Amino acid sequence: MLVKTLGYVGVESPDAKEWLAFGPEVLGMEAVEAASGSVLLRIDDADHRLAVHHGDRNR
Repeated sequence: MLVKTLGYVGVESPDAKEWLAFGPEVLGMEAVEAASGSVLLRIDDADHRLAVHHGDRNR
């Protein structure tokens, strides 16, 4: 199977809220906090490309 594009990537982190600063400052992505507490990062006109959800460990 050949992957041609990715819609978005989701990860978990116990420090998800730290991505509110890391996303813009390090990655140059716009960051917003979703109602669920997840941090959504975007770089283009898509709603988001990276979703960081709260979890017990980084994965």
